[in-house]
Amino acid sequence: MNLSFFSFSGFRKELSVPVYLLSEFLILVFILSGIRLAFFLFHSEFWIEIPASDILTAFGVGLWFDTVVSCYALAIPALLLFLPGKSLTDAYLFFVRGIISVLSLLIFLMGLADIKYYEFFGNHLDHFAFDYLDEPGEVIPMLWQQFPVITYFTLFTVLAGLYLFVRHRWLNLKPAVKPRAVYNLGSFTVFLLTVLVLFIGIRGKVTSIPIQWGDAYVTDYEFSNQLGLNPVFTFFNAMLEEKEWKTYFKNPEDLNRVLRSNFARPGEVSLSEGNPLIRTLTGRGEVQGKPNLVFIILESWRADMTGSLGDSTRMTPAFDSLAANGILFEQFYASGIRSNRGILSAMASFPGYRGGSLMKKISGLTEFPTVATILKPEGWQSASFIYGGDQTFDNMKSFLRNNGFDSFTGVEDFAKSDYGSHWGASDRAMFSRAATELSKTKEPFISLIFTLSTHEPFTYPGDLVENPKVNDSPRRNFYNLMSYSDEALGSFFRQIKSEPFYKNTIFIICADHTKKFDDPSLSSKRFHIPALIYSPQLTHRKGERIKTPAGHADLVPTVLGLLEGQFMINSWGRDILSLREDEGFVQYNSNDYSAIVSGKEVRFLALKNEETFSTDLAGNQKLPKNPAQALRLDSLNKAITQGSFEFYYQKKNGLGGR
Repeated sequence: MNLSFFSFSGFRKELSVPVYLLSEFLILVFILSGIRLAFFLFHSEFWIEIPASDILTAFGVGLWFDTVVSCYALAIPALLLFLPGKSLTDAYLFFVRGIISVLSLLIFLMGLADIKYYEFFGNHLDHFAFDYLDEPGEVIPMLWQQFPVITYFTLFTVLAGLYLFVRHRWLNLKPAVKPRAVYNLGSFTVFLLTVLVLFIGIRGKVTSIPIQWGDAYVTDYEFSNQLGLNPVFTFFNAMLEEKEWKTYFKNPEDLNRVLRSNFARPGEVSLSEGNPLIRTLTGRGEVQGKPNLVFIILESWRADMTGSLGDSTRMTPAFDSLAANGILFEQFYASGIRSNRGILSAMASFPGYRGGSLMKKISGLTEFPTVATILKPEGWQSASFIYGGDQTFDNMKSFLRNNGFDSFTGVEDFAKSDYGSHWGASDRAMFSRAATELSKTKEPFISLIFTLSTHEPFTYPGDLVENPKVNDSPRRNFYNLMSYSDEALGSFFRQIKSEPFYKNTIFIICADHTKKFDDPSLSSKRFHIPALIYSPQLTHRKGERIKTPAGHADLVPTVLGLLEGQFMINSWGRDILSLREDEGFVQYNSNDYSAIVSGKEVRFLALKNEETFSTDLAGNQKLPKNPAQALRLDSLNKAITQGSFEFYYQKKNGLGGR
């Protein structure tokens, strides 16, 4: 065995490449920090009232994101420097150093351009930077007039010159000793360690979830959160995101006409020609004043396993009692098959969609019209998110923080003894904490509570007692966990019933999606979830059972319809309580199809081949009863499928998205 690695000179030789890469890394991070400082100073109007501690935090987070970008830039050069063979000549090393120079200068150029880009768009570089390059005749004159091209080109030239001088002339950066032409034990060990460090640097974390834009959202101020992001990171993440949507309507007016005719209700006033979903909704005033709104999302609950919706085991007495005293929705469907769909739809009235989670995408930094952003300007004091698990999972916390929520209680706020599974605190512990938190919150407030005990892999909490009447059921584990979650729900209501806020609160309870069992592939049971609205102020609606098809996107407009006042919304849903049963429809979505439920019929649109067909609620294919109605539903299905993606990527989601 060659033992030269274990001698001082051998050790120095093997470490020559990682030491060189570290030097390049430090210079990159130093210059990126300088660009962030320039960004900060240029946008001084945004940070006048931000505490210094939050600004320092943002710069610290910025170092984290700069580290990720720098490790990406050095990954390929690192592999080239460790490449064994006879080609490791001075010319080869010069070539590798040249790659680093080009990548670094590109990063610096993007960082400088981002300073002005942020002024125009209010966010860092994303796919919009290249959306109009196919129209140079319009774009180039506009850039020349509005963008200080000469100034920025001069700054970039000076920065590039200094960078190249420091690296090549002053420090003369290069490996002190040329890498080996062949591997031995020492060089291979150093290679593996270097790759490991770069891999961790690129991921940004050692946990299973890599760094995401939401990790920059750690303060209560939008600008300080944006300050921590790296524009190169946001740009390439945005470019890698799936932005292709099916264009069923070539003419935007045709798309808008279909959306307007199906979503606009009598009495609602359209506020935008370009976005028919932006409109005013006038509440009926069934609940006076400004009530608290508490949304409770039940993990994976199924309608057919809920007593009030026909399950004979009656394992959900707490939910059933609330349904008997409130408004139960008999045909309520989840927007998709993941929690990130359900939460987005329930809070922001956005439909289901195919592909990756929108809450995690860089494009998710765009404004969404959540119940919090609609009502806080109208006098509601706060919006909280209470969850017994990791709120950074699926980027939930950062997404909600970016869209009006300001208070968060998560797994880190619970003792280990409260855990019911590896996901975090049991529903019993979580609901107990939620009752305490709400009792301390200034009214009127908004709160989102999310359960987790019924999440896979269906681990029993230590205090769960099995119910013998489901011992022979193939769904035994899930039944027992639903029963446990229901008991926790009932305990929560008993705990808060004597609190002053209780009588002035509307509770909106539904599942995020279902747990799939042996359902036929096209059965609506895969999306059919329990949902109700209950309030001590809605006694006149006690025991109502709404048969109108509805879904997550309808929750916010339906709740607003109960209030008094006029509200500006940008919603893919409708006030269900204002509809006749035959006016109802709801869309749900998987990665394979979009489907619309209307009455007892489901109309499908295959997303790959655009095939359309009908089934009954059980999933049995059939000819449509009304061919004209089927064509109308096809048009609506295509309009929602195209429009939701189109408006999202064109940033028309917010109340200013016109």
